[in-house]
Amino acid sequence: MQKTKIRDLKSNFDEFLVKNFKKIGIKKNDCIYLGVNMGNLFKPFKEQMSLNGNVSKYRKILSNILFDSIKTYIGSEGAIICPTFSFSFIRSKRFDKKRTKSDLGFFTSEFFKKRGVFRTQHPTHSIAIWGNKKNLFKKNFSNFCFGLNSPFAIFKEIDLKFVNLGIELYNSITYIHHLEHLNGSFHRYYKPVTGYIKINNKVTKKKIFTFVRIIKKNFVTDATMIQKKLLSEKKLKLKFDKNVYFSSVSCNDVHNFGLRLLNTNPVFFMKYNS
Repeated sequence: MQKTKIRDLKSNFDEFLVKNFKKIGIKKNDCIYLGVNMGNLFKPFKEQMSLNGNVSKYRKILSNILFDSIKTYIGSEGAIICPTFSFSFIRSKRFDKKRTKSDLGFFTSEFFKKRGVFRTQHPTHSIAIWGNKKNLFKKNFSNFCFGLNSPFAIFKEIDLKFVNLGIELYNSITYIHHLEHLNGSFHRYYKPVTGYIKINNKVTKKKIFTFVRIIKKNFVTDATMIQKKLLSEKKLKLKFDKNVYFSSVSCNDVHNFGLRLLNTNPVFFMKYNS
């Protein structure tokens, strides 16, 4: 792609993103946790990019444009957080904080490599943070992926917002599993996995615990109802622009609503898979 075309694309995308961030209540200095589908997010610009439907061909360029646009809007006093989960650890028993790819799409795998980004070290449920909140995530967390001594417990403290771009909230809201941990769950358990973790060129053998479904229970995750509940209570701000989904919701609202719903029904975030 020519430099002139990239510059024009970035300018148009910046305008598109800023307009919709304002519509869903995202402000400068906010702390946001991103759920992103780049293919859907950049669909309105396919003709400008002459992609003929192939967004993946230029995904590194698009990833850089997206990161720069969000970073400029949020500013260094805010924070951008991305999930960089790597479930491959369960099979490979190997995790390198600097190199192991995220299983959640190209953008998240590129994000943790960016300058100024810190990645936490839980092998299956790492997250990556850019901005002035990253020092909060440099503590020694427990070997359990969720709970009061996990990175997910910090989200409420920093008044975080879950922001979704091109992908609906119910498809990316891992935080509900943190709530299931807090509430107690009969359909999930902590599976121990022992493997080798590389951090700062030092390899350590370590046992970690990852939250998995009990297959025999025949339940699968279903977060559609909490999305509907948050929308009906006007807590979820949702907009469509050029058929692209944008939404934001406060972590505090997800936390409070989620625990209340789980207290009523312990399998509220599940559906029976007959």
